[in-house]
Amino acid sequence: MSMRVERASLQQVQERFESLKKRKVPGSFSEQDFDERILKQQQEEEERKRQRRERKKEKKAKREDC
Repeated sequence: MSMRVERASLQQVQERFESLKKRKVPGSFSEQDFDERILKQQQEEEERKRQRRERKKEKKAKREDC
């Protein structure tokens, strides 16, 4: 068994590029989608920060009770 790899011809490379271009659907990503994703991520981060503050307050209150 030979360990050599067959080299691609120019035509094979061009066909590969064409198939990759076709795989990407133009217009599948819009600026509006990007803005929505950013807003959603910011909201999730704010929620995590709020929860962290609440846990910290509860922990502090519990420590003061003891």
